[in-house]
Amino acid sequence: MIIQDKETLSLIINLSIASARLRNIEIEEPKAIFNMRPQIHTLLSGDPGSNKSTVLTEVAAYFKSRPWNEITEAALIGSVDKQTHQFTEGAAWSSRNSIFVIDEFEFLDSSRHATPLVKKLLSLTEGEQYFKRKTSIQCAPIKEKDGDLFLKVDKGIIEMKTNFSLMLGTMSKLNFMSQQLQALKTRCIPINWKPDASLILDVAHGEKIFKYKDLLIEHGKNAQKCHISCENYMKIVHFVAEKAPPNSLFLRIIGDLCRVFAILKRHDFDVYELIYNMKLDVTKR
Repeated sequence: MIIQDKETLSLIINLSIASARLRNIEIEEPKAIFNMRPQIHTLLSGDPGSNKSTVLTEVAAYFKSRPWNEITEAALIGSVDKQTHQFTEGAAWSSRNSIFVIDEFEFLDSSRHATPLVKKLLSLTEGEQYFKRKTSIQCAPIKEKDGDLFLKVDKGIIEMKTNFSLMLGTMSKLNFMSQQLQALKTRCIPINWKPDASLILDVAHGEKIFKYKDLLIEHGKNAQKCHISCENYMKIVHFVAEKAPPNSLFLRIIGDLCRVFAILKRHDFDVYELIYNMKLDVTKR
């Protein structure tokens, strides 16, 4: 599905930003209650000249940062300097409760295999966004806490539980054959961005493409948690089941629509339809 207008683009991005501020979504099924990850991740693909990088820069600028380019594992997770033994926190921690923007992300290495960073992002875009790794260099113990989130560095081990929504920008056509790349893609809402001529002209006149809107403003003090009743959950399940998507996407689509409901606090079947059609791009190779 091609997205050409800035209103639709801004809606999807604002849903992603809002989801990063949620800590938990509790789902009531007919026979059980389970917790669902709240983060909506996005994958923005666009041809050269589509102002894709402009969009990513505008999104990051709202949070007083810039998109990451050519990010390394050390920059993502954190690292200890060989000379000073000082620890530098990574973007996965500094971007907590916000959106983590990467531009021109390299999915494939020179051998056309998934890059090592893809595997790290798979760990950080699912479940509790927990990560643990060992380093060859030790530093003084570090312990930071933000609610139930934490960063620990001790005895050469970096351990982290964070919370961010990932936004990847790429010129790739997203026709991945690798299972790892397909897995990362299914965890995102793919945005096939091809702005129309009038929008390009607006940009030439200094207009911004992305417009921020706080979608959690009505949540008040309860902005971090959401409970979805069995009745509301089953409405989403039935909506998806009637469309009979591929089995590989069935639960992924339900998950993203539940996250939309958690943010909007109501069913918006126009938005559900939009996201459903965008998610179908995941299956295209």
